[in-house]
Amino acid sequence: MAAPPCKAQQTLCHRVCAILPDEIMEEIFVRLPPKTVGRCRCLSRTWAAALSHDAFVDRHRRLASGRGGLKLFFLHDAKAGNMEVRSWSLADRSLAASPVAVFPDGMRTRCSSRCHGLVIMENTANGIHYVCNPSTGEMTALPRHGLNDKSLGIGYDARSKKHKMVLISYSYHRDLDGTEFRFRTVCEVYEINSKGAWRPPASSSALGMVRLDSTSVFAQGHLYWRGFGRQNPKIISFSLSDEAFEVLPPPPSCHGIDQLYGLAELGGHLCLFGTATEPVQQHDIWLLRDHEAGVWDLHCRIDLNAAWPLEVMQFSICRSSPSPLAFIDDDRRILFRVYCKLSKEERFKSAYKLYAYNPATGNAESLGFLPHKSTPPELYEESVVSTGRPFEDIVSSSASQEA
Repeated sequence: MAAPPCKAQQTLCHRVCAILPDEIMEEIFVRLPPKTVGRCRCLSRTWAAALSHDAFVDRHRRLASGRGGLKLFFLHDAKAGNMEVRSWSLADRSLAASPVAVFPDGMRTRCSSRCHGLVIMENTANGIHYVCNPSTGEMTALPRHGLNDKSLGIGYDARSKKHKMVLISYSYHRDLDGTEFRFRTVCEVYEINSKGAWRPPASSSALGMVRLDSTSVFAQGHLYWRGFGRQNPKIISFSLSDEAFEVLPPPPSCHGIDQLYGLAELGGHLCLFGTATEPVQQHDIWLLRDHEAGVWDLHCRIDLNAAWPLEVMQFSICRSSPSPLAFIDDDRRILFRVYCKLSKEERFKSAYKLYAYNPATGNAESLGFLPHKSTPPELYEESVVSTGRPFEDIVSSSASQEA
Protein backbone atom coordinates (compact mmCIF):
# COMPACT_ATOMS: atom_id res chain seq x y z
CA MET A 1 0.00 0.00 0.00
CA ALA A 2 1.32 3.45 -0.87
CA ALA A 3 2.53 5.61 2.03
CA PRO A 4 0.09 8.47 2.79
CA PRO A 5 1.30 11.94 1.79
CA CYS A 6 2.47 14.33 4.48
CA LYS A 7 0.29 17.22 5.69
CA ALA A 8 2.20 19.81 3.63
CA GLN A 9 1.64 17.79 0.44
CA GLN A 10 -2.06 17.48 1.19
CA THR A 11 -2.41 21.25 1.71
CA LEU A 12 -0.56 22.04 -1.54
CA CYS A 13 -2.64 19.56 -3.56
CA HIS A 14 -5.92 20.91 -2.22
CA ARG A 15 -4.89 24.48 -3.11
CA VAL A 16 -4.04 23.45 -6.68
CA CYS A 17 -7.28 21.48 -7.03
CA ALA A 18 -9.32 24.45 -5.84
CA ILE A 19 -8.05 26.44 -8.85
CA LEU A 20 -8.33 23.84 -11.64
CA PRO A 21 -11.70 22.59 -12.96
CA ASP A 22 -12.67 18.97 -12.22
CA GLU A 23 -12.36 17.88 -15.87
CA ILE A 24 -8.80 19.20 -16.04
CA MET A 25 -7.90 17.42 -12.80
CA GLU A 26 -9.26 14.15 -14.21
CA GLU A 27 -7.17 14.57 -17.38
CA ILE A 28 -4.10 14.92 -15.14
CA PHE A 29 -4.93 12.00 -12.84
CA VAL A 30 -5.75 9.59 -15.64
CA ARG A 31 -2.22 10.04 -17.04
CA LEU A 32 -0.38 9.52 -13.76
CA PRO A 33 1.57 6.31 -13.01
CA PRO A 34 -0.42 3.74 -10.98
CA LYS A 35 1.68 4.15 -7.84
CA THR A 36 1.13 7.93 -7.91
CA VAL A 37 -2.62 7.41 -8.26
CA GLY A 38 -2.44 5.18 -5.19
CA ARG A 39 -0.79 7.96 -3.20
CA CYS A 40 -3.37 10.50 -4.36
CA ARG A 41 -6.14 8.23 -3.11
CA CYS A 42 -4.76 8.78 0.40
CA LEU A 43 -5.27 12.57 0.26
CA SER A 44 -9.00 12.58 1.02
CA ARG A 45 -12.12 10.45 0.92
CA THR A 46 -13.38 12.45 -2.05
CA TRP A 47 -10.26 11.73 -4.06
CA ALA A 48 -10.24 8.10 -2.96
CA ALA A 49 -13.80 7.68 -4.28
CA ALA A 50 -13.14 9.55 -7.55
CA LEU A 51 -9.89 7.73 -8.32
CA SER A 52 -11.43 4.33 -7.52
CA HIS A 53 -14.55 4.80 -9.64
CA ASP A 54 -15.05 2.17 -12.35
CA ALA A 55 -15.10 4.76 -15.15
CA PHE A 56 -11.79 6.27 -14.01
CA VAL A 57 -10.13 2.86 -13.57
CA ASP A 58 -11.26 1.71 -17.04
CA ARG A 59 -10.10 4.91 -18.73
CA HIS A 60 -6.73 4.84 -16.98
CA ARG A 61 -6.15 1.25 -18.16
CA ARG A 62 -7.11 2.07 -21.77
CA LEU A 63 -4.74 5.04 -21.91
CA ALA A 64 -1.92 3.10 -20.25
CA SER A 65 -2.25 0.21 -22.72
CA GLY A 66 -1.67 2.56 -25.66
CA ARG A 67 1.28 4.27 -24.01
CA GLY A 68 4.84 2.95 -24.20
CA GLY A 69 4.05 -0.13 -26.26
CA LEU A 70 3.64 -3.75 -25.24
CA LYS A 71 5.20 -4.99 -22.01
CA LEU A 72 5.59 -8.41 -20.40
CA PHE A 73 6.04 -9.35 -16.76
CA PHE A 74 7.57 -12.42 -15.15
CA LEU A 75 8.73 -13.60 -11.75
CA HIS A 76 12.48 -13.83 -11.25
CA ASP A 77 14.30 -15.69 -8.48
CA ALA A 78 16.71 -12.99 -7.26
CA LYS A 79 20.07 -13.76 -5.69
CA ALA A 80 18.93 -12.47 -2.29
CA GLY A 81 16.21 -15.13 -2.18
CA ASN A 82 13.37 -12.72 -3.02
CA MET A 83 10.91 -13.23 -5.86
CA GLU A 84 10.88 -10.12 -8.05
CA VAL A 85 8.26 -9.06 -10.58
CA ARG A 86 10.24 -7.75 -13.53
CA SER A 87 9.05 -6.30 -16.84
CA TRP A 88 10.24 -6.51 -20.45
CA SER A 89 9.48 -3.82 -23.04
CA LEU A 90 8.96 -4.53 -26.73
CA ALA A 91 9.80 -0.92 -27.66
CA ASP A 92 13.46 -1.20 -26.68
CA ARG A 93 13.59 -4.99 -26.13
CA SER A 94 15.07 -4.53 -22.68
CA LEU A 95 14.38 -5.42 -19.08
CA ALA A 96 13.36 -2.83 -16.51
CA ALA A 97 16.30 -1.43 -14.54
CA SER A 98 14.51 -2.03 -11.25
CA PRO A 99 11.89 -4.66 -10.33
CA VAL A 100 8.23 -3.70 -10.58
CA ALA A 101 7.51 -5.35 -7.22
CA VAL A 102 9.36 -7.50 -4.67
CA PHE A 103 7.70 -10.19 -2.60
CA PRO A 104 8.58 -10.79 1.07
CA ASP A 105 11.65 -12.82 2.03
CA GLY A 106 11.25 -16.54 1.59
CA MET A 107 8.00 -16.31 -0.38
CA ARG A 108 7.98 -18.74 -3.30
CA THR A 109 5.39 -17.67 -5.83
CA ARG A 110 3.95 -18.57 -9.20
CA CYS A 111 1.35 -16.90 -11.39
CA SER A 112 -1.80 -18.91 -12.12
CA SER A 113 -4.13 -16.34 -13.74
CA ARG A 114 -4.38 -12.65 -14.70
CA CYS A 115 -7.10 -10.15 -15.64
CA HIS A 116 -7.10 -6.35 -16.20
CA GLY A 117 -3.80 -5.85 -14.39
CA LEU A 118 -4.63 -8.11 -11.43
CA VAL A 119 -2.68 -11.33 -11.01
CA ILE A 120 -3.34 -14.40 -8.87
CA MET A 121 -0.15 -15.49 -7.09
CA GLU A 122 0.37 -18.59 -5.00
CA ASN A 123 2.85 -18.92 -2.17
CA THR A 124 3.98 -22.47 -2.89
CA ALA A 125 5.49 -22.73 0.60
CA ASN A 126 2.16 -22.52 2.45
CA GLY A 127 -0.49 -22.69 -0.31
CA ILE A 128 -1.91 -19.20 0.35
CA HIS A 129 -3.15 -17.35 -2.73
CA TYR A 130 -2.91 -13.58 -3.21
CA VAL A 131 -4.48 -11.01 -5.51
CA CYS A 132 -1.59 -8.82 -6.67
CA ASN A 133 -1.39 -5.62 -8.71
CA PRO A 134 2.25 -5.32 -9.86
CA SER A 135 1.67 -1.74 -11.02
CA THR A 136 0.74 -0.42 -7.57
CA GLY A 137 2.52 -3.02 -5.41
CA GLU A 138 -0.73 -3.96 -3.63
CA MET A 139 -1.19 -7.58 -2.54
CA THR A 140 -4.18 -9.04 -0.67
CA ALA A 141 -4.48 -12.58 0.67
CA LEU A 142 -7.51 -14.65 -0.35
CA PRO A 143 -9.49 -16.69 2.18
CA ARG A 144 -7.81 -19.97 2.96
CA HIS A 145 -9.09 -23.19 1.46
CA GLY A 146 -8.49 -26.60 2.97
CA LEU A 147 -7.98 -28.55 -0.25
CA ASN A 148 -4.53 -28.54 -1.84
CA ASP A 149 -5.46 -30.02 -5.21
CA LYS A 150 -7.13 -27.11 -6.99
CA SER A 151 -7.29 -24.77 -9.99
CA LEU A 152 -7.80 -21.02 -9.53
CA GLY A 153 -8.71 -18.33 -12.05
CA ILE A 154 -9.61 -14.63 -12.05
CA GLY A 155 -11.99 -12.84 -14.42
CA TYR A 156 -14.10 -9.70 -14.75
CA ASP A 157 -17.88 -9.64 -14.66
CA ALA A 158 -18.90 -6.79 -16.99
CA ARG A 159 -22.49 -6.95 -15.70
CA SER A 160 -21.69 -6.38 -12.01
CA LYS A 161 -18.35 -4.64 -12.73
CA LYS A 162 -16.56 -6.87 -10.22
CA HIS A 163 -13.50 -9.08 -10.35
CA LYS A 164 -14.25 -12.66 -9.38
CA MET A 165 -12.00 -15.52 -8.36
CA VAL A 166 -13.15 -19.00 -9.36
CA LEU A 167 -11.80 -21.98 -7.41
CA ILE A 168 -12.03 -25.51 -8.77
CA SER A 169 -11.19 -28.18 -6.17
CA TYR A 170 -11.40 -31.95 -6.05
CA SER A 171 -12.45 -34.37 -3.33
CA TYR A 172 -11.59 -38.04 -3.67
CA HIS A 173 -13.41 -41.13 -2.38
CA ARG A 174 -13.78 -44.83 -3.09
CA ASP A 175 -16.92 -46.78 -3.88
CA LEU A 176 -18.65 -48.59 -1.05
CA ASP A 177 -17.05 -51.85 -2.07
CA GLY A 178 -13.64 -50.15 -2.27
CA THR A 179 -12.97 -51.27 -5.82
CA GLU A 180 -13.08 -48.02 -7.81
CA PHE A 181 -11.47 -44.67 -6.95
CA ARG A 182 -13.59 -41.62 -7.84
CA PHE A 183 -13.37 -37.87 -7.39
CA ARG A 184 -15.87 -35.02 -7.23
CA THR A 185 -15.31 -31.58 -8.76
CA VAL A 186 -16.41 -28.57 -6.69
CA CYS A 187 -16.63 -24.92 -7.80
CA GLU A 188 -16.60 -21.85 -5.51
CA VAL A 189 -16.58 -18.11 -6.26
CA TYR A 190 -15.04 -15.18 -4.35
CA GLU A 191 -15.56 -11.50 -5.18
CA ILE A 192 -13.06 -8.79 -4.26
CA ASN A 193 -14.35 -6.89 -1.20
CA SER A 194 -17.00 -9.53 -0.58
CA LYS A 195 -17.95 -10.82 2.88
CA GLY A 196 -14.76 -12.84 3.22
CA ALA A 197 -15.91 -16.30 2.17
CA TRP A 198 -16.06 -18.56 -0.86
CA ARG A 199 -19.60 -19.22 -2.07
CA PRO A 200 -21.23 -21.59 -4.57
CA PRO A 201 -21.79 -20.21 -8.09
CA ALA A 202 -25.14 -18.60 -8.85
CA SER A 203 -25.98 -21.14 -11.54
CA SER A 204 -26.80 -24.76 -10.78
CA SER A 205 -24.91 -26.04 -13.85
CA ALA A 206 -22.65 -28.91 -12.82
CA LEU A 207 -19.07 -29.26 -13.92
CA GLY A 208 -19.10 -33.04 -13.68
CA MET A 209 -16.18 -35.32 -12.95
CA VAL A 210 -13.42 -33.67 -14.94
CA ARG A 211 -9.93 -32.53 -14.03
CA LEU A 212 -8.83 -29.06 -15.14
CA ASP A 213 -5.45 -27.52 -15.76
CA SER A 214 -3.95 -25.50 -12.88
CA THR A 215 -3.90 -22.31 -14.99
CA SER A 216 -6.81 -20.55 -16.69
CA VAL A 217 -7.34 -17.93 -19.40
CA PHE A 218 -9.78 -15.00 -19.24
CA ALA A 219 -11.23 -13.82 -22.56
CA GLN A 220 -14.59 -12.79 -23.99
CA GLY A 221 -16.25 -12.67 -20.57
CA HIS A 222 -15.35 -16.27 -19.71
CA LEU A 223 -12.69 -18.25 -17.92
CA TYR A 224 -11.30 -21.18 -19.89
CA TRP A 225 -9.46 -24.27 -18.72
CA ARG A 226 -7.95 -27.23 -20.46
CA GLY A 227 -9.88 -30.33 -19.44
CA PHE A 228 -8.20 -33.69 -19.11
CA GLY A 229 -10.31 -36.62 -20.16
CA ARG A 230 -10.80 -39.21 -22.85
CA GLN A 231 -11.44 -36.62 -25.54
CA ASN A 232 -8.71 -34.14 -26.49
CA PRO A 233 -8.76 -31.25 -26.83
CA LYS A 234 -11.47 -30.59 -24.23
CA ILE A 235 -12.19 -26.97 -23.20
CA ILE A 236 -14.27 -26.03 -20.15
CA SER A 237 -15.64 -22.48 -19.94
CA PHE A 238 -17.17 -20.52 -17.04
CA SER A 239 -19.29 -17.41 -17.63
CA LEU A 240 -18.38 -14.63 -15.17
CA SER A 241 -21.84 -13.06 -15.51
CA ASP A 242 -24.07 -16.16 -15.43
CA GLU A 243 -21.62 -18.23 -13.33
CA ALA A 244 -22.38 -21.29 -15.44
CA PHE A 245 -20.14 -24.00 -16.90
CA GLU A 246 -20.23 -25.43 -20.37
CA VAL A 247 -18.05 -27.55 -22.63
CA LEU A 248 -16.76 -25.50 -25.56
CA PRO A 249 -16.52 -27.41 -28.85
CA PRO A 250 -12.92 -27.55 -30.14
CA PRO A 251 -11.88 -26.12 -33.50
CA PRO A 252 -12.73 -28.24 -36.54
CA SER A 253 -10.06 -30.48 -38.05
CA CYS A 254 -7.78 -30.21 -35.01
CA HIS A 255 -7.95 -33.81 -33.87
CA GLY A 256 -4.34 -34.31 -34.96
CA ILE A 257 -3.16 -31.92 -32.23
CA ASP A 258 -1.49 -33.83 -29.45
CA GLN A 259 -2.19 -33.55 -25.72
CA LEU A 260 0.32 -30.68 -25.36
CA TYR A 261 -2.14 -28.17 -26.81
CA GLY A 262 -2.46 -24.92 -24.85
CA LEU A 263 -4.84 -22.00 -24.34
CA ALA A 264 -4.03 -18.30 -24.37
CA GLU A 265 -5.66 -14.89 -24.80
CA LEU A 266 -4.73 -13.33 -28.14
CA GLY A 267 -6.15 -10.01 -29.31
CA GLY A 268 -9.05 -10.26 -26.86
CA HIS A 269 -10.03 -13.74 -28.09
CA LEU A 270 -9.46 -17.23 -26.76
CA CYS A 271 -6.59 -18.87 -28.63
CA LEU A 272 -5.95 -22.59 -28.94
CA PHE A 273 -2.50 -23.57 -30.12
CA GLY A 274 -0.83 -26.92 -30.53
CA THR A 275 1.54 -28.99 -32.60
CA ALA A 276 0.27 -31.64 -34.99
CA THR A 277 2.79 -34.26 -36.07
CA GLU A 278 0.84 -35.82 -38.95
CA PRO A 279 1.11 -35.56 -41.88
CA VAL A 280 3.85 -32.96 -41.21
CA GLN A 281 5.01 -31.20 -38.05
CA GLN A 282 3.02 -27.97 -37.94
CA HIS A 283 1.86 -25.51 -35.30
CA ASP A 284 -1.77 -24.37 -35.54
CA ILE A 285 -3.12 -21.11 -34.09
CA TRP A 286 -6.93 -21.05 -33.71
CA LEU A 287 -8.95 -18.03 -32.53
CA LEU A 288 -12.46 -18.22 -31.05
CA ARG A 289 -14.46 -15.72 -33.11
CA ASP A 290 -17.82 -16.22 -31.39
CA HIS A 291 -18.21 -17.96 -28.03
CA GLU A 292 -21.99 -18.38 -28.18
CA ALA A 293 -21.88 -19.96 -31.63
CA GLY A 294 -18.65 -21.85 -30.95
CA VAL A 295 -17.08 -20.53 -34.18
CA TRP A 296 -13.30 -20.82 -34.57
CA ASP A 297 -10.97 -19.31 -37.18
CA LEU A 298 -7.64 -20.84 -38.18
CA HIS A 299 -5.40 -17.77 -37.88
CA CYS A 300 -2.24 -19.39 -39.20
CA ARG A 301 -0.50 -22.73 -39.66
CA ILE A 302 3.23 -22.69 -38.96
CA ASP A 303 5.69 -25.10 -40.55
CA LEU A 304 7.96 -25.68 -37.55
CA ASN A 305 10.79 -27.14 -39.58
CA ALA A 306 10.98 -24.05 -41.80
CA ALA A 307 10.20 -21.25 -39.35
CA TRP A 308 11.97 -22.05 -36.09
CA PRO A 309 15.66 -22.56 -35.28
CA LEU A 310 16.90 -25.97 -34.18
CA GLU A 311 16.95 -24.93 -30.51
CA VAL A 312 13.19 -24.36 -30.64
CA MET A 313 12.53 -27.62 -32.44
CA GLN A 314 14.43 -29.63 -29.84
CA PHE A 315 12.40 -28.17 -26.98
CA SER A 316 9.06 -28.18 -28.78
CA ILE A 317 9.29 -31.95 -29.02
CA CYS A 318 10.39 -32.83 -25.48
CA ARG A 319 9.41 -29.83 -23.29
CA SER A 320 6.94 -27.28 -24.64
CA SER A 321 5.75 -25.89 -27.93
CA PRO A 322 5.91 -22.16 -28.88
CA SER A 323 3.21 -20.25 -26.94
CA PRO A 324 1.62 -17.09 -28.42
CA LEU A 325 1.52 -14.01 -26.17
CA ALA A 326 0.20 -11.09 -28.23
CA PHE A 327 -0.25 -9.53 -31.66
CA ILE A 328 2.42 -6.92 -32.39
CA ASP A 329 3.32 -4.54 -35.25
CA ASP A 330 -0.32 -3.70 -36.05
CA ASP A 331 -1.29 -7.39 -35.86
CA ARG A 332 1.18 -8.31 -38.59
CA ARG A 333 3.31 -10.48 -36.30
CA ILE A 334 2.75 -12.71 -33.27
CA LEU A 335 4.94 -12.59 -30.17
CA PHE A 336 5.86 -16.08 -28.96
CA ARG A 337 7.66 -17.44 -25.92
CA VAL A 338 9.71 -20.63 -26.16
CA TYR A 339 11.60 -22.53 -23.48
CA CYS A 340 15.14 -23.03 -24.79
CA LYS A 341 18.68 -23.80 -23.71
CA LEU A 342 20.76 -20.71 -23.02
CA SER A 343 23.76 -22.12 -24.89
CA LYS A 344 25.44 -25.38 -25.78
CA GLU A 345 28.01 -24.88 -23.03
CA GLU A 346 25.39 -24.29 -20.31
CA ARG A 347 23.90 -27.74 -20.55
CA PHE A 348 21.56 -27.55 -17.57
CA LYS A 349 20.59 -23.87 -17.89
CA SER A 350 17.44 -23.00 -19.80
CA ALA A 351 15.28 -19.91 -20.07
CA TYR A 352 12.39 -18.44 -21.99
CA LYS A 353 13.22 -16.85 -25.32
CA LEU A 354 10.99 -14.43 -27.21
CA TYR A 355 10.32 -14.61 -30.95
CA ALA A 356 8.30 -12.45 -33.35
CA TYR A 357 6.68 -14.61 -36.03
CA ASN A 358 5.36 -13.21 -39.32
CA PRO A 359 2.63 -15.45 -40.84
CA ALA A 360 2.98 -13.73 -44.24
CA THR A 361 6.68 -14.54 -44.65
CA GLY A 362 7.02 -17.55 -42.33
CA ASN A 363 10.03 -16.00 -40.58
CA ALA A 364 10.64 -15.97 -36.79
CA GLU A 365 12.87 -13.18 -35.45
CA SER A 366 14.67 -13.75 -32.16
CA LEU A 367 14.10 -11.00 -29.56
CA GLY A 368 16.42 -12.40 -26.90
CA PHE A 369 16.39 -14.43 -23.69
CA LEU A 370 14.79 -13.63 -20.36
CA PRO A 371 16.90 -14.25 -17.22
CA HIS A 372 17.55 -17.78 -16.02
CA LYS A 373 15.19 -19.03 -13.25
CA SER A 374 12.26 -16.94 -14.47
CA THR A 375 8.62 -17.95 -14.73
CA PRO A 376 6.79 -17.89 -18.10
CA PRO A 377 6.30 -14.27 -19.23
CA GLU A 378 2.77 -12.87 -19.43
CA LEU A 379 1.25 -9.62 -20.72
CA TYR A 380 1.77 -6.73 -18.32
CA GLU A 381 -1.18 -4.33 -18.02
CA GLU A 382 -0.71 -1.06 -16.17
CA SER A 383 -3.73 -0.72 -13.95
CA VAL A 384 -4.98 1.11 -10.86
CA VAL A 385 -7.48 -1.64 -9.96
CA SER A 386 -7.55 -2.21 -6.22
CA THR A 387 -6.81 -5.69 -4.89
CA GLY A 388 -9.50 -5.15 -2.25
CA ARG A 389 -9.44 -5.17 1.52
CA PRO A 390 -8.02 -8.23 3.30
CA PHE A 391 -10.81 -10.67 3.97
CA GLU A 392 -9.95 -10.71 7.69
CA ASP A 393 -10.70 -6.95 7.88
CA ILE A 394 -13.97 -7.39 6.00
CA VAL A 395 -15.11 -10.16 8.35
CA SER A 396 -14.14 -8.25 11.53
CA SER A 397 -15.74 -4.97 10.35
CA SER A 398 -18.94 -6.78 9.34
CA ALA A 399 -19.14 -8.42 12.75
CA SER A 400 -18.64 -5.12 14.57
CA GLN A 401 -21.30 -3.44 12.44
CA GLU A 402 -23.78 -6.22 13.19
CA ALA A 403 -23.02 -5.92 16.91
